[in-house]
Amino acid sequence: MKHLSTSIFIIIVIALVMGGCYKEQHFDMPGPYGEKDIVPDTLPFPFDSTRQDGVWLVKNGIPDYTKAIFKGYSDFYPQFGDTLAWYAEEGRYTSRQCWNFYALDNTDHGYNSNTSYQYASFFTKPFVKYASGSKWYFYAKMSLPYVAGTAPYFWFGSKSGFSKRHTAGIDGGSGFNGNPIFFAQIDGALINSNDWPIMTEVMTPGEPFELELVCVDYFVYFKINGRVIWYYNVPQDVHSMPIMFCPWRNSVSFYDVYMEGDIEEVIDFVCNESEGNYITIQSPALTQAANGDVLLFAEGRVAEYELTSNEEYARRRSNATDIVMKRSTDGGSTWNTLTTLVGDRNTVNISPVALTGSNGKNYLLYTLDKSGYLDGSTFDIYQMTSDNNGGSWSAPQKITTDLQGEYAQSTLSGHGIELEHGDHAGRLVVLTQCSKTNVNTVAAIYSDDQGATWTAGTPVNMNNATGGNIVELSDGRLMVILSHNETTTKCKVAYSSDGGQSWSEPEFGNLATGTRGYRYAGATVSQNGKITHFTPSDQMSGFANDENRIIGSPAYGKGFGITTSDNDGQTWNNFETLFTKYTYDAYYFLCRRMDAVVLDDGQILCITEGGVKCPKEGLVRFYK
Repeated sequence: MKHLSTSIFIIIVIALVMGGCYKEQHFDMPGPYGEKDIVPDTLPFPFDSTRQDGVWLVKNGIPDYTKAIFKGYSDFYPQFGDTLAWYAEEGRYTSRQCWNFYALDNTDHGYNSNTSYQYASFFTKPFVKYASGSKWYFYAKMSLPYVAGTAPYFWFGSKSGFSKRHTAGIDGGSGFNGNPIFFAQIDGALINSNDWPIMTEVMTPGEPFELELVCVDYFVYFKINGRVIWYYNVPQDVHSMPIMFCPWRNSVSFYDVYMEGDIEEVIDFVCNESEGNYITIQSPALTQAANGDVLLFAEGRVAEYELTSNEEYARRRSNATDIVMKRSTDGGSTWNTLTTLVGDRNTVNISPVALTGSNGKNYLLYTLDKSGYLDGSTFDIYQMTSDNNGGSWSAPQKITTDLQGEYAQSTLSGHGIELEHGDHAGRLVVLTQCSKTNVNTVAAIYSDDQGATWTAGTPVNMNNATGGNIVELSDGRLMVILSHNETTTKCKVAYSSDGGQSWSEPEFGNLATGTRGYRYAGATVSQNGKITHFTPSDQMSGFANDENRIIGSPAYGKGFGITTSDNDGQTWNNFETLFTKYTYDAYYFLCRRMDAVVLDDGQILCITEGGVKCPKEGLVRFYK
C-alpha cells in the first residue's frame, strides 16, 4: 500500500508538472503556429491586471496627446470646409461618421470621394514590439453606434503596404446568415470562420464593450468582453508597429485606452494639431533664453478657408495662421502649454525667427501676409522683443520700411545669429526670402543697434533658392547653406566677409544630403568650431499610390538625419540617418521645415515637422 501511495503521488506530481508545461507552452508562451487547433478560452496574460504598470492613452474620455493621435475629417479634404472628425463628449472621445457613399448634405465632399472614411483613424504613438520573447497588451473600452454597412477594424501590423496588413475587426456588410461577423486579414488573406461567434453574441451596438489585444512572442489574441475571438501567428518580418483603429464608415467612442509591455517610444512629439484647436503646428524656430529656458515658436494654422471653387483653391495658398510659443525649462524634455503670441485666428502670420542676444534680450521676427496668397506683394516683417526670457513681449513693430528695395522680403523660419568675431561682433543677422519676377533668392537683414533698426544686405546672386541656413565660421566670415531646385545631390554655399552685407557667388559645396535633401533648408548650428547640419535626405510627395497615402503639397522630405563638418564646411562627414521607420498609414516621418539649437550642456536639440500623414501632425523632437 505504501508503494502504491508513493506511485500515485509521483504520478500526480508528474501530471501537475506536465500540465504546467502545457500551459506554459500553449498559453503563456505559445509555440509555433499549428500546434493549436482550437481558440483558447483564456488569454496569456503576464501583465498587470489592475492596469497600473503601463500607460493610459485615453482615460475617462480624456486623450493624452503625447501618447495618442486622432486623425481625419468628416470628409477627406479639409480645404472644402469639412470639420474635424473627433470631438470630446462627457466621459468619451468620439468621431463623427465619415462619408458613407451617400451625401450627408449638398457639399462637394472632396471631389465626391467615396473613400474619405478611410482617413479618420486613431493611432498609438508608442509602437508595439514583435520579437522572440516580446509581449505586449492593448486595452480599449469603446462603443460603436451601429454596424450594418460598416467594417471598423484594428490594425496591428504590416509586412509591406496595404495588401500585407494585419487587421481584426467587424464586417457589417456581409456575414454568415446576414449577421455581422468578426474577421481577420493576415498577409492579405481574409479569415473568418463559422466557429467564431457572431458580433451580437459578445457585444451590442451603441453600448460600451471591452476589447483586448495580447501578443506573446509572435502570437496575437483578439478578445471582446471576456471572450477570445481568434488568435494568429504574426509573420516574423514584422518588427514594431503602432496600433491603429479605423471606424470605416462608422463612428466610434473611446472611453479608455491602455497599453503595457514591450512598447517603444519611437517618435517624441513636442506639440500636435489638437493643441489650441489648430489643424497644423509647423515651421519651428528655437532659441535658448539667458536663464537657460528653451523657447519654441511655430505657426499655428487655423481652420482652412472654405473655398467656393477649385480656381479659388488653386490661387489661395495660405490660411489664417497665428504665431504660437512653447517653453521648456529642462532642455526640451518637457514643454508647457501652447500659447498664442501673434494673431487673432483671422490673419496670416508666418515664418517665425528666434534669436537671443548677448544682452539677454529675446527677439522674435515674423511675416504678416496681408492677402493670404503668399505672392510677396503684401508682405510685412514685424519684430517683438522680450527682456524677461520670453515671459512677456513688446507690441509688434513693423520693420519692413527699413528694408524697402527691389525685392519682396519675408522671414525664413528658424533661428538668427549674433556675430561673435571681427569688425561686426554683436551684429544681429537674420535670413530672409527675397523674390521678384522669376527670381527667388535669400538675403541677410542685420541690426547693429540691438534690433532698434534693421538693414537689408545684397541678396545672394541666385534665382532658384528655396531657403537657407546661416552660420558664423571660425575666421569671422558667414556661410549660408542654400537649398535649391536644381538637379544635384549637393547644397550650394555662399560666403560673406562683411557681416552679411554682400555675398560671394554661390557654388556647389561638399555638403551632400542624400538624393533630394538639397531641396530642403534643414537646420544648421555651429558649436566650438564644429558645424552640424540637419536635413531630410529624400523626397516624398502627393498621393503616390495606395501604398503611400501622403497628404501634402509641395513635396516633403523623408529620411531625416545629420552630417557634420570639423573644418568650417570644407568637408563633411558621412550622412547619419536618425529615423527610418515608415509604416503604411501611420508614421510617414516627413519634414520640410526644422530648426536646431545648441544647449548649454553641449547637446543639440532639433525640432522638425513630422508625424502621421505629415505635415498635419505637429512638431517632433530629436537630440544629438
